[in-house]
Amino acid sequence: MTTAYLEQDLPTIHRLNEQGNARSFFDIAVNERNRDWIPVIVKMIATQPTFIAMGAGHLGGDQGLIHLLRKQGYSVLPVFSTTN
Repeated sequence: MTTAYLEQDLPTIHRLNEQGNARSFFDIAVNERNRDWIPVIVKMIATQPTFIAMGAGHLGGDQGLIHLLRKQGYSVLPVFSTTN
């Protein structure tokens, strides 16, 4: 998980989170929350410039925030840090 995170490998992070017993927790703690956040995020970004930060586990997969926002028609781009 750490290697995938440091390499910004969202597909691997997503796959690791969905494995085995973690799946039901992941569905509730991540996927359900992502779906609930979309209307809140859409409302916020419609009214003002907004920076949104969340854990890497919320980003990947078809229920990830990147996919859900793109599905709403938004362009989502990564911001990379130059410090390690």
